[in-house]
Amino acid sequence: MDDKLINLGTNRFTFRPQLGVVHNRGKWSIEFTSAVWLYTDNNNFINGNKLEQDPLYTCQAHVVYTFRPGLWAAASGGYAYGGESTVSGVEKNDRRENLAWALSLGYPITRQLGVKVAYLGTRAQKKIGQDTDSIVVAFSIFW
Repeated sequence: MDDKLINLGTNRFTFRPQLGVVHNRGKWSIEFTSAVWLYTDNNNFINGNKLEQDPLYTCQAHVVYTFRPGLWAAASGGYAYGGESTVSGVEKNDRRENLAWALSLGYPITRQLGVKVAYLGTRAQKKIGQDTDSIVVAFSIFW
């Protein structure tokens, strides 16, 4: 099966150092996060090839309004750039450049349980990547 194109495992590690800041003013919070995705090499890529990938740089911003504890709404935006890959020394010219945005609403069900509903959209700014529109429902347990 070494000659099959599908490679379900990445056969490498990814490290993501991240730095973020938050500024609170009354019921408003402004958050900013920047990260870099660092990839180790995949020496077990398709047909014995070696996959290398440049770092992917990301930044995100969020504006959050808290109506009362547990009940909040947020608008978010993000950008990613980089991540060009090389297979066995051949550059793939596949640099990523993506935009993302989201609208979220968090609602408390009880003092220990909450739910979040969000819309998340992404658009690739280059020929590589994907455009997505997602609806997210998440449950949280507080203790």
